[in-house]
Amino acid sequence: MISVLLLSTASVLMPLCAEQLGPVAVMMLRFLMGVGEGMMIPGINGMITSWIPLHEKSTAASVFTSGNQLAGIIGNPVAAEFCASDLRWPAVFYCSGILGFLWCAVWHFTVNNSPANSKWISDHEVVYLQHHLPEKQVKRQKKVIPWRSMATSAPLLVVLYSSIVGNMMIAMILVYIPVYFKDVLMLEVKQNGFYTALPHTFNLISKLVWGFSMDYLKQKKVLTATQTVKLSQVLSMLILSICFFILAFGVDCSTHGLALLLLSTIGAAFGLSISGFLTSLLSLAPNFIGVVSSISQIIGILCRFGGRVATPQIITYFKTIVSLITLMI
Repeated sequence: MISVLLLSTASVLMPLCAEQLGPVAVMMLRFLMGVGEGMMIPGINGMITSWIPLHEKSTAASVFTSGNQLAGIIGNPVAAEFCASDLRWPAVFYCSGILGFLWCAVWHFTVNNSPANSKWISDHEVVYLQHHLPEKQVKRQKKVIPWRSMATSAPLLVVLYSSIVGNMMIAMILVYIPVYFKDVLMLEVKQNGFYTALPHTFNLISKLVWGFSMDYLKQKKVLTATQTVKLSQVLSMLILSICFFILAFGVDCSTHGLALLLLSTIGAAFGLSISGFLTSLLSLAPNFIGVVSSISQIIGILCRFGGRVATPQIITYFKTIVSLITLMI
């Protein structure tokens, strides 16, 4: 809740600081938003390990990350409308902040850290969850964080590498896909908002359907948990590489339909990876999920920052945004 409070407060103050106090104040607010975002994921992951059994983690990861896509589906067109209206860009920040404050109020009165403390579920549900979450029952004793084992754990290192790749690609896509629509496909602002929202739509649909399917296969013992995450991650990266290749060398301003199809497929492929590396992260070390999530989040933030810094340099050096897409391949 503290995380969302920080983000909401910074969002509401952003227009005032931008217009009255200048770039230094805006940078400070952006830093505050970064602190809030950094606190969010470890907290969410901790909630999942306390509430969600192993055979339901793919679905849970898909559901809790669906807010990113809903924000893109709704936020991009709405933001474009605000920017094109008399309300202008400040309305985007005010609306985001107000929604965040409302969410905090709902969260405060409805959410508990563990099933045993919740008044919203039955005793039968509490017993079921306690039976399927044995790792979380030993709580009181002090735990020694196995730093050396973490540093030499091949599964954890692979998951962190996947997080690096995913976060760098997300940073590049979030910043430069709208630029791609504008400069390469020559779309107007309102069209840009609509086109940018479609990949988020396919991402949302694919990860929910795929996550449910993977958990179903685990419950029926068709695939093991390890096999489902490997299949999801490999398939996701393979589809992404093929689509980026075609997008870089087979699309121009006369092929809007193909570009939209490819970007929608890219969004869907990203959805598969939620049942891949993210589900692995939630399953590797339940008792140390806060530490593992924090490490992954720090790496992710550094990679997003690096991606945003490196992307303009890549485009400037090679003189075309196609070079950026080639790098993503």
